[in-house]
Amino acid sequence: MKLKILLFILLCYHLSSAQVSDIAIEGIDIKWSHLFIDSSFIGYQIDSDGKNQFDFFNTNDDHILIRNNDMYVVLVNGIHAGMGAMVERINLSTGDKIWQAVYDKRTTGEYEFPSYMYINEENQLEIINFRSNGIYQFGESFWNQGKPSIRFFDIETGEQANEIIADQDDESIPLLHFFFERTKLVPRNNSLMYYNNGTYFADSIGIYGLELEKNGLRIDTLHQSFQWDTSKFTHYNESIFRHDDKFSVLTQFINIDNLTQEVKVHELNNNFEPINTHNISAGIDYEQVLDMTKFDNNGFELIGKHDVFTSNSLGISVYYFDSNAELVESYSFPQFTFYGFKSYKFKDQPGSLFARAIAIGGDTPYCLLQFFQSDGQGNVSLISENKIENRHAMAIRYLEQLENGDLIVLAHFSKLQEGSANGIFGTRFLELLRFSPDQINLISNTDNVNTSTPYLKIYPNPASHTLNITEGRGIEHFEIYDIHGRLIKSDIDFATQIDISDLGTGLYQLMSYDDTGRLRYISRLVKE
Repeated sequence: MKLKILLFILLCYHLSSAQVSDIAIEGIDIKWSHLFIDSSFIGYQIDSDGKNQFDFFNTNDDHILIRNNDMYVVLVNGIHAGMGAMVERINLSTGDKIWQAVYDKRTTGEYEFPSYMYINEENQLEIINFRSNGIYQFGESFWNQGKPSIRFFDIETGEQANEIIADQDDESIPLLHFFFERTKLVPRNNSLMYYNNGTYFADSIGIYGLELEKNGLRIDTLHQSFQWDTSKFTHYNESIFRHDDKFSVLTQFINIDNLTQEVKVHELNNNFEPINTHNISAGIDYEQVLDMTKFDNNGFELIGKHDVFTSNSLGISVYYFDSNAELVESYSFPQFTFYGFKSYKFKDQPGSLFARAIAIGGDTPYCLLQFFQSDGQGNVSLISENKIENRHAMAIRYLEQLENGDLIVLAHFSKLQEGSANGIFGTRFLELLRFSPDQINLISNTDNVNTSTPYLKIYPNPASHTLNITEGRGIEHFEIYDIHGRLIKSDIDFATQIDISDLGTGLYQLMSYDDTGRLRYISRLVKE
């Protein structure tokens, strides 16, 4: 196993105070805020139009780890994908940065993109990457093939202890395909497992994994877990999670021609052999592409994005399953977009918390941060809406409730450059925020549900002809959407009764708006 000394820029900072940002959220008293990155930290590059194109950093759930009272975050260079990353360890009590390390590949002609992060048996932060010397190109600017590299960081100091780099010129080391989040390099005992799935279209033979030495040499044959007849479906999708010594794989087969689908969750052992399979197709809309976004011992979460296969539907759905793959809760959000949306399933009570970021344009653009809470039965209420004047674009990257009840939000923000009409050319950075749940009127399981739950009350439900509505709380009009996110009825004036006799049998979403056009409630409606 060949170890190489760090040959590129590595910066480690040991700070005793948080990088405090200038963010101010109307109505929320932030306990602390931590600024991960500012464009001034890494400079800028000039794009083809001669404009200052700032690099910025991005992250996802695979690159975030909470252990004890600390958070470890890997932030990937976003504009020039894979040109290095930044790693930070943050104290969640104070927001202080404990250490920071950066591996910057922009000037080396190489690419390196983190795939998986965990704390290994040696108590090191181990980051497994796809790495390329830059000769493998997809189109003009996007690389999509590479070989493994591993970085080992001392979790106490942030210093890089070692690095393993696969020889890019060694033809015995397989060239691995990288395409967004649809492939992963994950640890397997003292080796690596490379997992690849296919694409949205029916050109894949199934799930397979390739076992590699940590230096990238092939040490085992292909692990073929499943193989499918691609003639039976038109679209195929999947995602994978590693937990403990097992893999969980979500597979989705869709036949647009006959409007059918099959959704399954497969459990694989450490040898990539199938252990168990659950068919979870019932209750999931076929006009979605599903992603398994969370998986632990309590169950898993699926996010469905409606606007992929059809041009006339828009929105997202959230599904929660228990550890036996039984559907526990599901929610639909017509007209919501996946980008900027995050969910959190409560551990000690029914329901969930949803965070949504909206960019508001105009002469003085700003952001809105919205929080919705569900009741565990498909009904959702807006509990807080907060204006952020000094931010012009925003996306929620992470949402978590800590043991004491405080909320942690990791958000990706943008500030426009002067004279710019959008957030593409401007300062981009990520901020971590901590605040008390009472700042957003979060309803706890100790509240009196009968008097405190702010959900719109509709009855009967199911209904066949007339829907009665009580406690509208400032509602001005309604809209009705089907489960595919399509608008069925609009501009329904508020009334205590709504005629739904012309609706077909099925499941719908009743959207309630106030006189400013703000969405206040989402209610699940069953038409008999």
